[in-house]
Amino acid sequence: MESDVEQGRRDMRIAVDERGTKPCYEIAELYESTNKMRRDMVGFIERLYSVTAERQRTAAELDVARQIQMSAVPYDFDSLTERFALDIAGFMRPAREVGGDFYDVFEVGERGVAFVIGDVSGKGVPAALFMMRAQSLLRQYLLETDDLGTAFTLANRQLCERNDAMLFVTAFACVVDTATGEVRFANARQA
Repeated sequence: MESDVEQGRRDMRIAVDERGTKPCYEIAELYESTNKMRRDMVGFIERLYSVTAERQRTAAELDVARQIQMSAVPYDFDSLTERFALDIAGFMRPAREVGGDFYDVFEVGERGVAFVIGDVSGKGVPAALFMMRAQSLLRQYLLETDDLGTAFTLANRQLCERNDAMLFVTAFACVVDTATGEVRFANARQA
């Protein structure tokens, strides 16, 4: 029956020769029931093919989203290690294909290295999209100002705008002055 569906044959009726059958109505009912069952099965198989194809498309899109998200977090710290003699490592594995966790490490000014760790409320694609926005805004404002509190406040204002999903970010950031060893930090969490 699957090969019939694959080849586009939709008429799955069984021919009935009622001559010489007694009582003919029982045979006719049996054949009609069988034909209905075959039609129903063809419809089910077609729907199953459609659902399977949609799931495969969704899985492929989620895989691309995961690759994009994973490319947003740093994994090569060689330049920072060479320049500042810091031993840095980072790793992230979302619980699902994509998620709301993130980290970032980047140079700030002449002597500073910023470390950011964050977690967006929620799961899946909405959290991942919000995570990308939060990470980008935090990086932008940490590069623009020396005051971590101001950077968090500016990022928070942007994140609150048009946030109909009511997502939020818990984040920690610090900047290490590689010349003096001084560490400045800020912590943002839900109150």
